[in-house]
Amino acid sequence: MMILSIIYFYICLYIPLVNSQNSSVSVNRPKFSPCATWNANATTFANSTTVGTNPGVVFVDRNNTIYVTDRTSYRVQVWQNGQNNVTRTVSGGLNDPIGLFVLNNGDIYVENGNVYNQINKWIINSTKSTVVTYLSGGHCYGLFIDINQTLYCSLKINQVLKISLNSTGNMTQLAAGNSTPGNTTYLLNWPRGIFVDINLDLYVADGGNNRIQKFSYGQLNGTTIAGSGTIGTFNLNGPSDVVLDADGYLFIVDQNTNRVIGSGPYGYRCLVGCSQQTGSTSSELNQPYSMSFDSQGNIYVTDKNNARVQMFNLATNPNSCNILSTQTPLLTSNNPSSSFSTLTSSKSSSAPSITSSLTISSTQLSSTTTTSPSIS
Repeated sequence: MMILSIIYFYICLYIPLVNSQNSSVSVNRPKFSPCATWNANATTFANSTTVGTNPGVVFVDRNNTIYVTDRTSYRVQVWQNGQNNVTRTVSGGLNDPIGLFVLNNGDIYVENGNVYNQINKWIINSTKSTVVTYLSGGHCYGLFIDINQTLYCSLKINQVLKISLNSTGNMTQLAAGNSTPGNTTYLLNWPRGIFVDINLDLYVADGGNNRIQKFSYGQLNGTTIAGSGTIGTFNLNGPSDVVLDADGYLFIVDQNTNRVIGSGPYGYRCLVGCSQQTGSTSSELNQPYSMSFDSQGNIYVTDKNNARVQMFNLATNPNSCNILSTQTPLLTSNNPSSSFSTLTSSKSSSAPSITSSLTISSTQLSSTTTTSPSIS
């Protein structure tokens, strides 16, 4: 009985979680319990005084150092090891930076495509940058560097390009899409946040198509795994970022519905901003753009139109995760009146089999409204 109680404790509380990832991957990929929840009310980590009136991407490294692109003041603000005050400002030669990625060694990569059509790099403690590569096509809305030191850039011209940082020729390759906007399996429409897993599969927040596309390594034909055209997931409206946890489940910033959605062994559910109301209270968002986990599983979100960065703390709520049966409920906005269905999620067949049910409030299952994304 004692052993069963211990097992139940670790299943129904979040397990914080060892980052089960390759040591060269600098993003936090926590491992969550199926019943993990986040506080509905956020703490404002940074406001317009430090991140300007138009914050771009937030990135939290594995030491919990926080980086945010400040598009208003053409800079990157840095909080070392989760400190409350800015400890470093990266600037000089930037113009409206959005995309951002940081390696374990402290190298900071910033897209600088608005005017200069380039990606810049600052090494640790450096005050001057070097040019990594030149890319025509405007902004890189998202940057990512995979375990093989290949840099990916989601361009405004409906492409995702990649370039090996280990090569001397700086030769770019097409990873997804082309210059034509479209909604077929091999086209994109306003790709923004991107993520590359340890299998080198590419995930794209295809904002203009209201979907998340997965491109298996070396393939230019994508598969829609969330949003428009899928069954058992939320309807999406202008998704702007996608992140994976340790088990390969998706977490999506759905910009035009002002919320963050997550998947798990029981399907998809809303995590924060679930009223879908535009607002500035602690439980509301207004055009959120980017998200990042810290090492404890807390969620940081750039709340674009509120000119702030919000932190939603990971909460423990064992009473909402009762082990009752072997049913696998599917939480879906397409059928909010039904709590149970055949499991359909982005997780592979190796998903953990946990016999429990999950209680989710009705606001977490509400359908999206339809508005057109505005590009900025």
